[in-house]
Amino acid sequence: MRLFWEERSGQDLDEGSIGSLLEGYRAAMGEPHLAPVRDTIVGIRNQVRNAGLEFSILELGAANGSIMHVLEDTVGLENTRYFGMEPWQPFVEDFSSHFPDQTMIRANIDDALELLSGDLRESSFNICLACLVFCMIDPTRVRKFINLAAKICDCFIIYDINLNVLGDPDDEKVQVFPFNPEMIQFYFANPLDQMLKENGFKIAGSWDMPAIRNTMGWKTYLAVKANL
Repeated sequence: MRLFWEERSGQDLDEGSIGSLLEGYRAAMGEPHLAPVRDTIVGIRNQVRNAGLEFSILELGAANGSIMHVLEDTVGLENTRYFGMEPWQPFVEDFSSHFPDQTMIRANIDDALELLSGDLRESSFNICLACLVFCMIDPTRVRKFINLAAKICDCFIIYDINLNVLGDPDDEKVQVFPFNPEMIQFYFANPLDQMLKENGFKIAGSWDMPAIRNTMGWKTYLAVKANL
């Protein structure tokens, strides 16, 4: 995870390549297949704002905050609070240059866990957003993150590999699968449904996502508090 996520190992990125990468990620949430995800986030935002409350997002593995560009272009950022955690410095700097009044910090999963159990433990957020990030994190840390985030977030929106989310083939053991084997890169398929249930959340909806690197079975999940 550290090599591929934090250090971009093997990608040989020069200044021009970094610029193109930043531009692509900036526009990522605007891709057609993510329309239901955008609509859901905007819908939650509208409900919160119509109630006269501040709208807030906590995002893990935030890249350069593509969802904020979507919100800025569609509904505006008035009374919106965003806290992003991202381990790659160019993403953090790019976000800060576009949204100086919002918060993005350089943080890996261990830093995020420390924040959730420390400085953020008294915070509250409408949405916890994690797109293509839990698959890069081992199940022990994913479970810890969900345990902590569930205490301060109203719902989860998770874009991840579909394998094993519902505990098939195994709701106790994580599954590991090759994603980019030529670079010795493997991903985790975490039993997310079980992890969410442990914290009083249930999966309330899902949307199929396209294949990535010929790896099938990606989805985005909306999880809400089970007592609602």
